[in-house]
Amino acid sequence: MPRPASEAVRTLLVLAERYAAHEARSLDAVSGMILGKGGFFRGLALGGDCKTATAERVIQWFVASWPDDLDWPQDITTAHRPQRALALPPLHAEFLSAVSNASFWPSGRRPMWWGDLEMREFLIRNCNQMSVLRVAAKGQALFGDRCPKKSAIHVFWTRISPMLGPPEQAKKEIPA
Repeated sequence: MPRPASEAVRTLLVLAERYAAHEARSLDAVSGMILGKGGFFRGLALGGDCKTATAERVIQWFVASWPDDLDWPQDITTAHRPQRALALPPLHAEFLSAVSNASFWPSGRRPMWWGDLEMREFLIRNCNQMSVLRVAAKGQALFGDRCPKKSAIHVFWTRISPMLGPPEQAKKEIPA
């Protein structure tokens, strides 16, 4: 096998191989999940290279989608290592009902994703737990087109934050 074109390419290949082995998928399938086409990692393994923007996009996908039960490769820098989310218990139905009936939408109309309870719980659970960019990337990886855009997440969090209290308190007091 040819030597990788750069350290970034080596990083991509290590992440792809570990992820593919863990998920019992081929490298082409993983490439398809990330970039919408197979062959990306095969090309890199044969000595190919890619644009920096593509490498960053692929690394961000791995960071957002890395399985909790798979250890991050030790030889990959900590700058790329995903932060483990806090393990929070399921939200109380009472709390979700309070959020559902809260009057923080001035027009009274709910966003299109509002009826997607899994998506709504994901957004509530991650409010004040990580950045909007990380949640948007993770949501896109988990839910695809069901995930709202960064601006919609920000607006929702801005409106729901008073119900959760200060960020330090919200991390501790989301209903168990």
